[in-house]
Amino acid sequence: MTEKRKANVQAIKDIVRMNQVWEQEKGEQGAAELHYYHIVDALHRKWQTIGVDVSDAIQVFESGHNDA
Repeated sequence: MTEKRKANVQAIKDIVRMNQVWEQEKGEQGAAELHYYHIVDALHRKWQTIGVDVSDAIQVFESGHNDA
């Protein structure tokens, strides 16, 4: 049997969007802006993840990656 493991199974208590991971080039359109997100979990541990939006950042935090 193949077991799929999650990177982090703690409940998220707080999430804050921070700066962009890198600056967009002038005239670059259609590219998603990737931001850093700071997360505090139920055990008051602080994490950093990235994502295009909050739901994307949560997915990356919970699964450890996002192929998109």
